[in-house]
Amino acid sequence: MFIENSKTGEKLRASVIQCTAEEVEELDGSKFQFDWVSESSFTIFRLEILSSNEILGLMSIDLIPVELRLEIRLLELSKENVGRQRRFENVAGILIASACKQVQQRE
Repeated sequence: MFIENSKTGEKLRASVIQCTAEEVEELDGSKFQFDWVSESSFTIFRLEILSSNEILGLMSIDLIPVELRLEIRLLELSKENVGRQRRFENVAGILIASACKQVQQRE
């Protein structure tokens, strides 16, 4: 998949990847406000630019297979991707779409 730079229109390869517990503990507090370590009992995904490993957004989900559903518990964009001056377009949309794919893959 690709993510588009809001200012230049440049498209960069990006991917949604499940975080390990170690990666969650190493998250940069200057880019994200929420305490992601407290979400580590749930599945956490990150949207990152592949060429630089820069994390653009995070999402934790709780899979509830008995009910064939999931709950998006927490979704956060890096500070530079919020508001009118955001750096990249559609970060939240990509994370939400990847959550939908998780349900489809579990069916």
